[in-house]
Amino acid sequence: MDRLMLYWSAALIAMLVSMSASGETENQQLAEFSIYLFQEGLPIADAELTILSVNAHQTGTPPESASPDVISWRGNGGATVRTNDSGSIAAKLPPGSYHMKMTTSDQSFVFDLPLRSAENVQILLTFYPDGRAPQLNIESSVAGTMAGAETLPETTEAQGEGTLNVKVFSVETGRPIRDVQVFVSGLNQQLRTDDEGRLEATVPAGSYSVSLLHPAYSSQTQDAVEIADGQMAELSFNLTPAGVELAEYVVLEPYLAGTLASVIEEQKTSTEVTTVLGAEQFSRSGDSDVASALRRASGLTLVGGQFIFIRGLGERFSSTLVNGAAIPSPDATRRVVPLDLFPTNFLESVLVQKTYSADRPGEFAGGTLEMRTRGIPDAFFFNFSASTGFNDNASFSNGLTYKGGGIDFLSFDDGARKLPDSIASALANGGTIQPQTVFNPNGFSPQEIETFGEDLSGVWDVSKKTPGPDRGFDVALGNVFERGNIRAGFIAAGGWNQQFRNQNEINREFTPTTGSNTLRMIQDFDTRRSLQTMELNGYLAADIEYSDNHRIFSRTMFLRQAVDETRI
Repeated sequence: MDRLMLYWSAALIAMLVSMSASGETENQQLAEFSIYLFQEGLPIADAELTILSVNAHQTGTPPESASPDVISWRGNGGATVRTNDSGSIAAKLPPGSYHMKMTTSDQSFVFDLPLRSAENVQILLTFYPDGRAPQLNIESSVAGTMAGAETLPETTEAQGEGTLNVKVFSVETGRPIRDVQVFVSGLNQQLRTDDEGRLEATVPAGSYSVSLLHPAYSSQTQDAVEIADGQMAELSFNLTPAGVELAEYVVLEPYLAGTLASVIEEQKTSTEVTTVLGAEQFSRSGDSDVASALRRASGLTLVGGQFIFIRGLGERFSSTLVNGAAIPSPDATRRVVPLDLFPTNFLESVLVQKTYSADRPGEFAGGTLEMRTRGIPDAFFFNFSASTGFNDNASFSNGLTYKGGGIDFLSFDDGARKLPDSIASALANGGTIQPQTVFNPNGFSPQEIETFGEDLSGVWDVSKKTPGPDRGFDVALGNVFERGNIRAGFIAAGGWNQQFRNQNEINREFTPTTGSNTLRMIQDFDTRRSLQTMELNGYLAADIEYSDNHRIFSRTMFLRQAVDETRI
Protein backbone atom coordinates (compact mmCIF):
# COMPACT_ATOMS: atom_id res chain seq x y z
CA MET A 1 0.00 0.00 0.00
CA ASP A 2 2.81 2.39 0.93
CA ARG A 3 4.57 1.54 -2.31
CA LEU A 4 1.40 2.34 -4.33
CA MET A 5 1.03 5.72 -2.62
CA LEU A 6 4.65 6.46 -3.42
CA TYR A 7 4.05 5.78 -7.13
CA TRP A 8 0.98 8.06 -7.24
CA SER A 9 2.86 10.86 -5.46
CA ALA A 10 5.72 10.68 -7.97
CA ALA A 11 3.31 10.78 -10.92
CA LEU A 12 1.46 13.78 -9.46
CA ILE A 13 4.72 15.70 -8.92
CA ALA A 14 5.85 14.98 -12.49
CA MET A 15 2.53 16.21 -13.89
CA LEU A 16 2.71 19.44 -11.86
CA VAL A 17 6.27 20.09 -13.02
CA SER A 18 5.23 19.53 -16.64
CA MET A 19 2.26 21.88 -16.34
CA SER A 20 4.46 24.51 -14.71
CA ALA A 21 7.01 24.30 -17.54
CA SER A 22 4.25 24.46 -20.15
CA GLY A 23 2.69 27.50 -18.53
CA GLU A 24 6.05 29.24 -18.37
CA THR A 25 6.53 28.64 -22.12
CA GLU A 26 3.08 29.93 -22.97
CA ASN A 27 3.63 33.08 -20.89
CA GLN A 28 6.69 33.98 -22.95
CA GLN A 29 5.92 36.57 -25.66
CA LEU A 30 7.60 36.91 -29.03
CA ALA A 31 10.34 39.48 -29.40
CA GLU A 32 10.22 41.93 -32.31
CA PHE A 33 13.25 43.10 -34.25
CA SER A 34 13.82 45.47 -37.16
CA ILE A 35 16.97 45.69 -39.26
CA TYR A 36 17.89 48.67 -41.48
CA LEU A 37 20.73 48.09 -43.93
CA PHE A 38 22.59 51.01 -45.56
CA GLN A 39 25.63 51.72 -47.71
CA GLU A 40 26.77 55.32 -48.18
CA GLY A 41 23.43 56.45 -46.76
CA LEU A 42 21.38 54.48 -49.31
CA PRO A 43 19.26 51.44 -48.40
CA ILE A 44 20.44 48.05 -49.69
CA ALA A 45 17.60 45.98 -51.15
CA ASP A 46 17.50 42.20 -51.65
CA ALA A 47 20.26 41.47 -49.14
CA GLU A 48 20.02 38.08 -47.40
CA LEU A 49 19.81 37.69 -43.61
CA THR A 50 20.54 34.19 -42.31
CA ILE A 51 19.15 33.50 -38.82
CA LEU A 52 20.35 30.53 -36.77
CA SER A 53 18.82 29.82 -33.37
CA VAL A 54 21.61 28.75 -31.03
CA ASN A 55 19.27 26.62 -28.92
CA ALA A 56 17.61 25.07 -31.96
CA HIS A 57 21.01 24.30 -33.43
CA GLN A 58 21.92 22.40 -30.27
CA THR A 59 18.64 20.50 -29.99
CA GLY A 60 18.03 20.01 -33.71
CA THR A 61 14.47 21.44 -33.57
CA PRO A 62 13.36 24.90 -34.76
CA PRO A 63 11.50 27.39 -32.52
CA GLU A 64 7.79 26.68 -32.46
CA SER A 65 6.51 30.25 -32.07
CA ALA A 66 8.37 32.11 -34.82
CA SER A 67 6.29 34.53 -36.90
CA PRO A 68 5.14 32.22 -39.74
CA ASP A 69 4.25 34.99 -42.21
CA VAL A 70 7.78 36.39 -42.19
CA ILE A 71 10.24 33.60 -41.40
CA SER A 72 10.22 30.11 -42.88
CA TRP A 73 12.30 27.83 -40.68
CA ARG A 74 14.38 25.00 -42.06
CA GLY A 75 14.84 21.68 -40.33
CA ASN A 76 18.12 22.69 -38.72
CA GLY A 77 16.56 25.63 -36.89
CA GLY A 78 17.72 28.26 -39.38
CA ALA A 79 15.96 30.67 -41.74
CA THR A 80 16.71 33.23 -44.44
CA VAL A 81 14.95 36.58 -44.99
CA ARG A 82 15.66 39.26 -47.64
CA THR A 83 15.53 43.02 -47.24
CA ASN A 84 12.80 44.94 -49.07
CA ASP A 85 13.22 47.96 -51.35
CA SER A 86 13.73 50.17 -48.27
CA GLY A 87 16.61 47.97 -47.09
CA SER A 88 14.70 46.80 -44.01
CA ILE A 89 13.47 43.58 -42.39
CA ALA A 90 10.80 43.36 -39.66
CA ALA A 91 10.01 40.05 -37.97
CA LYS A 92 9.18 38.28 -34.71
CA LEU A 93 11.16 35.56 -32.94
CA PRO A 94 10.79 33.63 -29.69
CA PRO A 95 13.15 34.63 -26.85
CA GLY A 96 16.60 33.12 -27.12
CA SER A 97 20.04 33.63 -28.59
CA TYR A 98 20.49 33.92 -32.35
CA HIS A 99 23.42 33.91 -34.72
CA MET A 100 22.84 36.48 -37.54
CA LYS A 101 24.65 36.75 -40.89
CA MET A 102 23.86 39.60 -43.32
CA THR A 103 25.07 39.00 -46.89
CA THR A 104 25.03 41.46 -49.81
CA SER A 105 26.33 40.98 -53.34
CA ASP A 106 29.91 41.72 -52.30
CA GLN A 107 30.09 41.74 -48.45
CA SER A 108 28.92 39.79 -45.41
CA PHE A 109 28.78 40.47 -41.66
CA VAL A 110 28.13 38.14 -38.70
CA PHE A 111 26.82 39.13 -35.25
CA ASP A 112 24.99 37.56 -32.29
CA LEU A 113 21.59 38.80 -31.11
CA PRO A 114 20.05 37.83 -27.74
CA LEU A 115 16.29 38.39 -27.54
CA ARG A 116 14.11 38.54 -24.42
CA SER A 117 10.38 38.12 -24.00
CA ALA A 118 8.35 41.04 -25.44
CA GLU A 119 11.58 42.88 -26.35
CA ASN A 120 11.61 45.32 -29.27
CA VAL A 121 15.01 45.66 -30.94
CA GLN A 122 16.04 48.01 -33.75
CA ILE A 123 19.30 47.31 -35.60
CA LEU A 124 21.14 49.69 -37.93
CA LEU A 125 23.87 48.08 -40.04
CA THR A 126 26.06 50.21 -42.32
CA PHE A 127 28.34 48.74 -45.01
CA TYR A 128 31.21 50.63 -46.64
CA PRO A 129 32.19 50.23 -50.31
CA ASP A 130 35.91 50.63 -49.59
CA GLY A 131 36.08 47.36 -47.63
CA ARG A 132 36.02 48.81 -44.12
CA ALA A 133 34.40 46.70 -41.44
CA PRO A 134 30.64 47.38 -41.20
CA GLN A 135 29.22 49.42 -38.33
CA LEU A 136 26.51 47.86 -36.15
CA ASN A 137 24.14 49.81 -33.87
CA ILE A 138 21.54 47.99 -31.74
CA GLU A 139 18.77 49.66 -29.72
CA SER A 140 16.63 47.64 -27.28
CA SER A 141 13.37 48.56 -25.57
CA VAL A 142 14.35 46.51 -22.53
CA ALA A 143 17.92 47.56 -21.91
CA GLY A 144 17.50 51.17 -23.04
CA THR A 145 19.40 52.93 -25.78
CA MET A 146 22.29 51.27 -27.53
CA ALA A 147 21.91 47.92 -25.76
CA GLY A 148 24.54 45.65 -27.17
CA ALA A 149 25.80 48.34 -29.53
CA GLU A 150 28.93 47.38 -31.35
CA THR A 151 30.88 50.09 -33.08
CA LEU A 152 33.95 49.20 -34.99
CA PRO A 153 36.85 51.63 -34.99
CA GLU A 154 37.11 54.18 -37.74
CA THR A 155 40.02 54.13 -40.10
CA THR A 156 40.28 57.91 -40.40
CA GLU A 157 40.65 60.61 -37.77
CA ALA A 158 38.26 63.54 -37.61
CA GLN A 159 39.68 66.88 -38.62
CA GLY A 160 37.95 69.31 -36.23
CA GLU A 161 34.27 69.45 -35.34
CA GLY A 162 31.17 71.09 -36.74
CA THR A 163 27.47 71.31 -35.91
CA LEU A 164 24.65 69.46 -37.65
CA ASN A 165 21.24 71.14 -37.41
CA VAL A 166 18.25 69.12 -38.67
CA LYS A 167 14.59 70.14 -38.96
CA VAL A 168 11.93 67.55 -39.84
CA PHE A 169 8.34 68.32 -40.87
CA SER A 170 5.39 66.38 -42.23
CA VAL A 171 4.75 66.99 -45.92
CA GLU A 172 1.02 66.43 -45.33
CA THR A 173 0.39 68.73 -42.34
CA GLY A 174 3.53 70.87 -42.22
CA ARG A 175 3.94 70.19 -38.51
CA PRO A 176 7.24 69.12 -36.90
CA ILE A 177 7.82 65.41 -36.28
CA ARG A 178 9.28 64.23 -32.98
CA ASP A 179 11.28 61.08 -32.21
CA VAL A 180 12.71 60.78 -35.72
CA GLN A 181 15.88 58.68 -35.64
CA VAL A 182 18.72 60.45 -37.42
CA PHE A 183 21.63 58.33 -38.60
CA VAL A 184 24.88 59.91 -39.74
CA SER A 185 27.06 57.62 -41.84
CA GLY A 186 30.19 56.49 -40.03
CA LEU A 187 29.06 57.68 -36.59
CA ASN A 188 27.52 55.70 -33.74
CA GLN A 189 25.67 58.57 -32.07
CA GLN A 190 22.02 57.93 -31.16
CA LEU A 191 20.22 61.04 -32.44
CA ARG A 192 16.51 61.87 -32.25
CA THR A 193 14.46 64.99 -32.97
CA ASP A 194 12.76 66.82 -30.09
CA ASP A 195 9.13 67.92 -29.75
CA GLU A 196 9.72 70.71 -32.26
CA GLY A 197 11.20 68.32 -34.83
CA ARG A 198 14.69 69.74 -34.33
CA LEU A 199 18.06 68.17 -33.72
CA GLU A 200 21.43 69.76 -33.10
CA ALA A 201 24.54 67.63 -32.67
CA THR A 202 28.30 68.09 -32.75
CA VAL A 203 30.00 65.80 -35.26
CA PRO A 204 33.53 65.51 -36.70
CA ALA A 205 34.14 67.62 -39.78
CA GLY A 206 33.72 65.74 -43.03
CA SER A 207 31.24 64.59 -45.69
CA TYR A 208 28.30 62.46 -44.56
CA SER A 209 25.06 60.84 -45.63
CA VAL A 210 22.18 61.65 -43.27
CA SER A 211 19.29 59.15 -43.05
CA LEU A 212 15.96 59.62 -41.27
CA LEU A 213 13.81 56.77 -39.93
CA HIS A 214 10.38 56.89 -38.29
CA PRO A 215 7.81 54.07 -38.05
CA ALA A 216 4.96 56.30 -39.28
CA TYR A 217 6.83 57.96 -42.15
CA SER A 218 8.81 56.93 -45.20
CA SER A 219 12.58 56.97 -44.77
CA GLN A 220 14.64 59.67 -46.45
CA THR A 221 18.35 60.13 -47.13
CA GLN A 222 20.46 63.12 -48.14
CA ASP A 223 23.95 62.49 -49.47
CA ALA A 224 27.07 64.65 -49.61
CA VAL A 225 26.34 66.70 -46.50
CA GLU A 226 29.47 68.77 -45.90
CA ILE A 227 30.25 69.74 -42.29
CA ALA A 228 33.19 72.13 -41.95
CA ASP A 229 35.29 72.73 -38.86
CA GLY A 230 33.56 75.25 -36.62
CA GLN A 231 30.63 75.66 -39.04
CA MET A 232 26.95 74.63 -38.89
CA ALA A 233 25.23 72.58 -41.59
CA GLU A 234 21.45 73.09 -41.65
CA LEU A 235 19.17 70.47 -43.20
CA SER A 236 15.39 70.50 -43.61
CA PHE A 237 13.36 67.37 -44.41
CA ASN A 238 9.72 66.89 -45.36
CA LEU A 239 8.65 63.30 -44.69
CA THR A 240 5.74 61.57 -46.42
CA PRO A 241 3.45 59.49 -44.19
CA ALA A 242 3.91 55.77 -44.79
CA GLY A 243 1.10 54.38 -46.93
CA VAL A 244 -0.36 57.82 -47.65
CA GLU A 245 -2.72 58.01 -50.62
CA LEU A 246 -1.59 60.77 -52.94
CA ALA A 247 -3.99 62.93 -54.88
CA GLU A 248 -4.87 61.87 -58.41
CA TYR A 249 -2.26 62.98 -60.93
CA VAL A 250 -3.20 62.94 -64.61
CA VAL A 251 -0.50 62.78 -67.29
CA LEU A 252 -1.47 63.95 -70.77
CA GLU A 253 0.50 63.03 -73.86
CA PRO A 254 -0.32 63.40 -77.57
CA TYR A 255 -1.85 60.54 -79.55
CA LEU A 256 0.66 59.18 -82.06
CA ALA A 257 -0.89 57.02 -84.76
CA GLY A 258 0.92 53.79 -85.56
CA THR A 259 2.64 53.49 -82.20
CA LEU A 260 2.37 50.38 -80.08
CA ALA A 261 0.28 52.23 -77.49
CA SER A 262 -2.26 53.36 -80.10
CA VAL A 263 -2.51 49.84 -81.52
CA ILE A 264 -3.19 48.30 -78.11
CA GLU A 265 -5.76 50.99 -77.32
CA GLU A 266 -7.61 50.37 -80.60
CA GLN A 267 -7.79 46.63 -79.97
CA LYS A 268 -9.05 47.20 -76.41
CA THR A 269 -11.84 49.58 -77.44
CA SER A 270 -12.96 47.70 -80.57
CA THR A 271 -16.31 45.90 -80.38
CA GLU A 272 -15.22 43.44 -83.09
CA VAL A 273 -12.56 40.73 -83.08
CA THR A 274 -9.56 42.53 -84.56
CA THR A 275 -5.81 42.34 -84.89
CA VAL A 276 -3.92 45.60 -85.44
CA LEU A 277 -0.28 46.02 -86.41
CA GLY A 278 1.32 49.47 -86.34
CA ALA A 279 4.26 51.20 -87.99
CA GLU A 280 6.31 50.86 -84.80
CA GLN A 281 5.96 47.07 -84.94
CA PHE A 282 6.91 47.04 -88.64
CA SER A 283 10.06 49.00 -87.86
CA ARG A 284 11.11 46.84 -84.91
CA SER A 285 10.65 43.53 -86.73
CA GLY A 286 12.18 44.71 -90.01
CA ASP A 287 9.16 43.77 -92.16
CA SER A 288 9.51 45.18 -95.66
CA ASP A 289 6.01 44.39 -96.96
CA VAL A 290 2.54 43.71 -95.59
CA ALA A 291 2.63 39.99 -96.38
CA SER A 292 5.71 39.39 -94.22
CA ALA A 293 4.30 41.54 -91.40
CA LEU A 294 1.01 39.62 -91.21
CA ARG A 295 2.78 36.32 -90.60
CA ARG A 296 2.77 37.18 -86.88
CA ALA A 297 -0.98 37.86 -86.71
CA SER A 298 -3.13 35.10 -85.22
CA GLY A 299 -5.75 33.41 -87.39
CA LEU A 300 -4.02 34.28 -90.68
CA THR A 301 -2.27 32.00 -93.14
CA LEU A 302 0.36 33.25 -95.59
CA VAL A 303 0.15 31.40 -98.91
CA GLY A 304 2.95 31.61 -101.45
CA GLY A 305 4.51 34.56 -99.64
CA GLN A 306 1.86 36.83 -101.19
CA PHE A 307 -1.70 35.97 -100.24
CA ILE A 308 -3.43 35.99 -96.86
CA PHE A 309 -6.21 33.59 -95.92
CA ILE A 310 -8.23 34.66 -92.86
CA ARG A 311 -9.47 31.92 -90.49
CA GLY A 312 -8.48 29.29 -93.04
CA LEU A 313 -11.01 30.48 -95.64
CA GLY A 314 -9.89 31.00 -99.21
CA GLU A 315 -9.50 34.16 -101.21
CA ARG A 316 -13.18 34.36 -102.17
CA PHE A 317 -14.19 34.99 -98.56
CA SER A 318 -11.92 37.93 -97.76
CA SER A 319 -11.68 41.52 -98.93
CA THR A 320 -8.81 44.00 -99.01
CA LEU A 321 -9.22 47.74 -98.43
CA VAL A 322 -6.92 50.75 -98.56
CA ASN A 323 -8.11 53.64 -96.39
CA GLY A 324 -11.59 52.09 -96.40
CA ALA A 325 -11.85 51.75 -100.19
CA ALA A 326 -11.90 48.36 -101.91
CA ILE A 327 -9.09 47.68 -104.37
CA PRO A 328 -9.14 45.24 -107.30
CA SER A 329 -6.72 42.41 -107.81
CA PRO A 330 -4.02 42.86 -110.46
CA ASP A 331 -4.81 39.30 -111.55
CA ALA A 332 -8.04 39.36 -113.55
CA THR A 333 -8.66 35.67 -112.81
CA ARG A 334 -8.53 35.97 -109.02
CA ARG A 335 -10.05 38.11 -106.28
CA VAL A 336 -7.17 38.05 -103.87
CA VAL A 337 -4.67 40.93 -103.73
CA PRO A 338 -0.95 40.05 -103.48
CA LEU A 339 0.12 41.82 -100.30
CA ASP A 340 3.83 41.71 -101.07
CA LEU A 341 3.11 44.64 -103.41
CA PHE A 342 2.54 46.98 -100.46
CA PRO A 343 5.67 48.16 -98.61
CA THR A 344 5.30 48.86 -94.91
CA ASN A 345 7.03 52.25 -95.06
CA PHE A 346 3.87 53.63 -96.72
CA LEU A 347 1.57 52.42 -93.95
CA GLU A 348 0.50 53.75 -90.58
CA SER A 349 -1.22 50.52 -89.51
CA VAL A 350 -2.90 47.35 -90.79
CA LEU A 351 -6.25 46.19 -89.40
CA VAL A 352 -7.48 42.60 -89.70
CA GLN A 353 -11.16 42.36 -88.74
CA LYS A 354 -12.50 38.84 -88.25
CA THR A 355 -16.14 39.61 -87.37
CA TYR A 356 -18.65 41.61 -89.37
CA SER A 357 -19.62 45.24 -88.80
CA ALA A 358 -21.90 47.56 -90.75
CA ASP A 359 -19.05 49.67 -92.12
CA ARG A 360 -17.46 46.71 -93.93
CA PRO A 361 -18.30 45.24 -97.37
CA GLY A 362 -21.44 43.07 -97.39
CA GLU A 363 -19.57 40.19 -99.06
CA PHE A 364 -17.65 39.74 -95.83
CA ALA A 365 -17.24 36.11 -94.75
CA GLY A 366 -13.70 35.24 -93.73
CA GLY A 367 -12.52 38.68 -92.78
CA THR A 368 -11.45 42.12 -93.94
CA LEU A 369 -7.94 43.49 -94.20
CA GLU A 370 -7.60 47.27 -94.22
CA MET A 371 -4.33 49.07 -94.89
CA ARG A 372 -4.10 52.64 -93.60
CA THR A 373 -1.57 54.90 -95.27
CA ARG A 374 0.53 57.44 -93.41
CA GLY A 375 -0.55 61.04 -92.92
CA ILE A 376 1.58 64.13 -92.52
CA PRO A 377 4.26 63.94 -89.83
CA ASP A 378 4.56 66.02 -86.67
CA ALA A 379 8.06 67.20 -87.58
CA PHE A 380 10.65 66.95 -90.32
CA PHE A 381 12.14 63.52 -90.92
CA PHE A 382 14.31 61.74 -93.44
CA ASN A 383 14.82 57.98 -93.51
CA PHE A 384 16.98 55.87 -95.77
CA SER A 385 17.57 52.14 -95.58
CA ALA A 386 19.29 49.61 -97.80
CA SER A 387 19.05 45.83 -97.79
CA THR A 388 20.80 42.89 -99.37
CA GLY A 389 20.22 39.15 -99.44
CA PHE A 390 21.83 35.94 -100.56
CA ASN A 391 20.25 32.88 -102.18
CA ASP A 392 22.50 29.85 -102.44
CA ASN A 393 20.79 28.71 -105.65
CA ALA A 394 21.01 32.02 -107.48
CA SER A 395 23.41 34.57 -106.00
CA PHE A 396 26.83 34.29 -107.67
CA SER A 397 25.65 31.11 -109.47
CA ASN A 398 25.30 30.43 -113.17
CA GLY A 399 22.03 31.78 -114.52
CA LEU A 400 20.43 32.65 -117.82
CA THR A 401 19.81 36.01 -119.42
CA TYR A 402 19.28 37.70 -122.75
CA LYS A 403 19.86 41.09 -124.30
CA GLY A 404 16.99 43.18 -123.00
CA GLY A 405 16.41 46.87 -122.54
CA GLY A 406 18.58 49.41 -120.84
CA ILE A 407 16.15 50.11 -117.98
CA ASP A 408 14.96 46.59 -117.24
CA PHE A 409 16.17 46.99 -113.64
CA LEU A 410 13.41 49.59 -113.15
CA SER A 411 10.77 47.09 -114.34
CA PHE A 412 10.14 49.09 -117.54
CA ASP A 413 10.84 48.16 -121.16
CA ASP A 414 12.57 50.82 -123.25
CA GLY A 415 11.27 49.40 -126.53
CA ALA A 416 13.81 46.61 -127.00
CA ARG A 417 11.06 43.98 -126.94
CA LYS A 418 8.59 45.68 -129.24
CA LEU A 419 7.81 44.06 -132.56
CA PRO A 420 9.84 45.30 -135.54
CA ASP A 421 8.01 47.63 -137.88
CA SER A 422 8.01 45.00 -140.62
CA ILE A 423 6.20 42.46 -138.45
CA ALA A 424 3.90 45.07 -136.90
CA SER A 425 2.68 46.18 -140.33
CA ALA A 426 2.25 42.54 -141.39
CA LEU A 427 0.08 41.83 -138.35
CA ALA A 428 -1.97 45.00 -138.71
CA ASN A 429 -5.71 44.60 -139.12
CA GLY A 430 -5.64 41.11 -137.62
CA GLY A 431 -3.38 39.57 -140.23
CA THR A 432 -1.18 36.50 -139.75
CA ILE A 433 2.23 35.58 -141.09
CA GLN A 434 1.87 32.60 -143.44
CA PRO A 435 3.99 31.50 -146.41
CA GLN A 436 2.74 32.17 -149.92
CA THR A 437 1.33 29.04 -151.65
CA VAL A 438 -0.99 28.16 -154.50
CA PHE A 439 -3.85 28.04 -152.03
CA ASN A 440 -2.70 31.21 -150.21
CA PRO A 441 -1.58 33.69 -152.84
CA ASN A 442 -1.72 36.57 -150.28
CA GLY A 443 0.93 35.00 -148.04
CA PHE A 444 4.50 36.15 -147.61
CA SER A 445 7.35 35.09 -149.80
CA PRO A 446 10.33 33.20 -148.34
CA GLN A 447 12.44 36.34 -148.63
CA GLU A 448 9.91 38.35 -146.60
CA ILE A 449 9.67 35.68 -143.90
CA GLU A 450 13.47 35.60 -143.71
CA THR A 451 13.46 39.38 -143.23
CA PHE A 452 11.00 38.98 -140.34
CA GLY A 453 13.33 36.52 -138.64
CA GLU A 454 16.39 38.70 -139.15
CA ASP A 455 14.58 41.65 -137.59
CA LEU A 456 14.02 39.54 -134.43
CA SER A 457 17.55 38.20 -134.14
CA GLY A 458 19.58 39.11 -131.05
CA VAL A 459 16.61 39.86 -128.78
CA TRP A 460 15.80 36.24 -127.99
CA ASP A 461 19.33 34.84 -127.81
CA VAL A 462 20.06 33.22 -124.42
CA SER A 463 23.40 33.66 -122.69
CA LYS A 464 24.87 32.82 -119.30
CA LYS A 465 24.96 35.32 -116.46
CA THR A 466 26.22 35.28 -112.86
CA PRO A 467 23.81 37.46 -110.86
CA GLY A 468 24.87 39.25 -107.70
CA PRO A 469 23.02 39.28 -104.37
CA ASP A 470 19.47 40.48 -103.89
CA ARG A 471 19.37 44.19 -103.12
CA GLY A 472 17.05 47.08 -102.49
CA PHE A 473 16.58 50.42 -100.79
CA ASP A 474 13.82 52.57 -99.29
CA VAL A 475 13.75 56.31 -98.77
CA ALA A 476 11.19 58.57 -97.08
CA LEU A 477 11.01 62.32 -96.52
CA GLY A 478 8.40 64.40 -94.72
CA ASN A 479 7.83 67.80 -93.17
CA VAL A 480 5.10 69.95 -91.68
CA PHE A 481 4.51 73.71 -91.81
CA GLU A 482 2.30 75.79 -89.54
CA ARG A 483 1.18 79.40 -89.81
CA GLY A 484 -1.66 80.63 -87.70
CA ASN A 485 -4.60 78.23 -87.99
CA ILE A 486 -3.22 76.65 -91.16
CA ARG A 487 -1.21 73.46 -90.96
CA ALA A 488 0.23 71.81 -94.07
CA GLY A 489 2.58 68.91 -94.61
CA PHE A 490 3.68 66.14 -96.90
CA ILE A 491 5.29 62.71 -97.00
CA ALA A 492 7.14 61.37 -100.04
CA ALA A 493 8.48 57.83 -100.05
CA GLY A 494 9.83 55.37 -102.56
CA GLY A 495 11.55 52.03 -102.82
CA TRP A 496 13.21 49.62 -105.22
CA ASN A 497 14.00 45.92 -104.83
CA GLN A 498 15.54 43.30 -107.09
CA GLN A 499 16.04 39.58 -106.58
CA PHE A 500 17.23 36.63 -108.68
CA ARG A 501 16.09 33.00 -108.59
CA ASN A 502 17.00 29.88 -110.59
CA GLN A 503 14.68 26.91 -111.18
CA ASN A 504 15.52 23.53 -112.70
CA GLU A 505 12.77 21.17 -113.86
CA ILE A 506 12.81 17.59 -115.15
CA ASN A 507 9.97 16.71 -117.54
CA ARG A 508 9.27 13.08 -118.42
CA GLU A 509 6.17 11.69 -120.10
CA PHE A 510 5.25 7.99 -120.18
CA THR A 511 2.66 5.90 -121.98
CA PRO A 512 1.49 2.33 -121.30
CA THR A 513 2.96 -0.40 -123.50
CA THR A 514 0.37 -2.45 -125.39
CA GLY A 515 0.09 -6.01 -124.13
CA SER A 516 2.27 -5.50 -121.01
CA ASN A 517 2.23 -3.76 -117.67
CA THR A 518 5.23 -1.57 -118.43
CA LEU A 519 5.53 2.12 -119.29
CA ARG A 520 7.36 3.56 -122.22
CA MET A 521 8.94 7.01 -121.96
CA ILE A 522 8.00 9.18 -124.90
CA GLN A 523 9.43 12.54 -123.70
CA ASP A 524 12.45 13.37 -121.57
CA PHE A 525 13.78 16.92 -121.31
CA ASP A 526 15.04 19.41 -118.72
CA THR A 527 13.92 23.01 -118.28
CA ARG A 528 16.09 25.73 -116.79
CA ARG A 529 14.60 29.02 -115.70
CA SER A 530 16.15 32.22 -114.40
CA LEU A 531 13.76 34.73 -112.85
CA GLN A 532 14.57 38.36 -112.16
CA THR A 533 11.92 40.12 -110.04
CA MET A 534 11.86 43.92 -109.85
CA GLU A 535 9.68 46.01 -107.55
CA LEU A 536 9.28 49.77 -107.83
CA ASN A 537 6.96 51.79 -105.62
CA GLY A 538 6.24 55.35 -104.63
CA TYR A 539 3.94 57.19 -102.23
CA LEU A 540 2.95 60.83 -101.84
CA ALA A 541 0.69 62.24 -99.13
CA ALA A 542 -0.22 65.91 -98.79
CA ASP A 543 -2.52 67.57 -96.24
CA ILE A 544 -3.78 71.08 -95.65
CA GLU A 545 -5.70 71.67 -92.43
CA TYR A 546 -7.50 74.82 -91.34
CA SER A 547 -8.56 75.03 -87.73
CA ASP A 548 -10.02 71.74 -86.47
CA ASN A 549 -12.91 71.34 -88.91
CA HIS A 550 -11.47 71.78 -92.40
CA ARG A 551 -9.08 69.48 -94.17
CA ILE A 552 -7.98 68.82 -97.75
CA PHE A 553 -5.77 65.82 -98.32
CA SER A 554 -4.43 63.64 -101.09
CA ARG A 555 -2.99 60.13 -101.10
CA THR A 556 -1.19 58.83 -104.20
CA MET A 557 0.34 55.38 -104.39
CA PHE A 558 2.34 53.78 -107.21
CA LEU A 559 3.09 50.05 -107.10
CA ARG A 560 4.81 48.06 -109.83
CA GLN A 561 6.15 44.53 -109.89
CA ALA A 562 7.67 42.82 -112.94
CA VAL A 563 9.19 39.39 -113.52
CA ASP A 564 11.75 38.88 -116.29
CA GLU A 565 12.05 35.18 -117.16
CA THR A 566 14.67 33.47 -119.29
CA ARG A 567 14.04 29.80 -120.08
CA ILE A 568 15.64 27.05 -122.14
